[in-house]
Amino acid sequence: MLQLQPLDSKVPIFQQLHSDQSPVVLVNIFQAAEADIPALLAAWTADAEWMKR
Repeated sequence: MLQLQPLDSKVPIFQQLHSDQSPVVLVNIFQAAEADIPALLAAWTADAEWMKR
């Protein structure tokens, strides 16, 4: 199962999203079982499309 973990526990991504500061660099580290890779890539693609808007 996919588990998201913040790289900075002091300022997690959800707190960053509500900040008035910019730009923000987002780095995601993925560890997924082989069987979960297609779903991970589909979710990542959907997120990328949302970020482009």
